[in-house]
Amino acid sequence: HVGAGAGAGGAGLVVEGVRITKGQELRDRLRSLQGEQDHLKAQLRAVSEAQARQEEDQAAERRAVLARKRRVASLSAEEDTLGKERDQMLSQLGALRGRGTRQDEGLVQLIQRAERDKEQLKEVEDSLRAGREEGRVERDTEADVEADRALRAKGLGGKGVAA
Repeated sequence: HVGAGAGAGGAGLVVEGVRITKGQELRDRLRSLQGEQDHLKAQLRAVSEAQARQEEDQAAERRAVLARKRRVASLSAEEDTLGKERDQMLSQLGALRGRGTRQDEGLVQLIQRAERDKEQLKEVEDSLRAGREEGRVERDTEADVEADRALRAKGLGGKGVAA
């Protein structure tokens, strides 16, 4: 039989059912291709999503690297500042030590001079006392009075103060 293929899916003529079978195969093949296409689209979507995640991860890593670089630069600058401050403090400490040493030396010299003056005063007082006891010196000379005043002004005492 030859006829118009109205029920044959638009495949043309139907001859002893051959076209019907061929149309069915084509429909099955089309469904199979659509399934493969859907599967490939899903794979493409998965790959695109993975690629997007990878790009996000790379961007996050770049941001983290930049943040670390900034932190290192900040710490390096802070280290430089602290190093300069330390050097300045050490320099000031050295100057203070030097000044302190000079002040200490000056103080030692003052103390030594005061001890010498005190010793001289004691010798003068002993000499005057001995002279009085022997009757050689009856009164203090004007120079003795001045020496006593000078020693009192220095805070070292004077006549009547035990040496």
